[in-house]
Amino acid sequence: MFDQLVESSAIKRRSNRWVYFTVTAAIWVTFLTSVIVIGIYQFDARLSEQFNALTLLAPPSPTAFSPPPASSGRGGEGCKGGNQ
Repeated sequence: MFDQLVESSAIKRRSNRWVYFTVTAAIWVTFLTSVIVIGIYQFDARLSEQFNALTLLAPPSPTAFSPPPASSGRGGEGCKGGNQ
């Protein structure tokens, strides 16, 4: 009676396990990668609004002011070593 027991082959089961594991892992990696990529594309950083807020807070640059106008007298006034 016990001579005809059905036994499973361990080698066959192992190969099927790796196939199922590989397919499942590939599906999950594809799904998670697509969720991350879609999330990056859907995210709106609104960098222009942040830039506008920072420009209002920043002091004006020194180049924004024009230099004082040159005096309209003789060319040597105010220079060292000129005619006195």
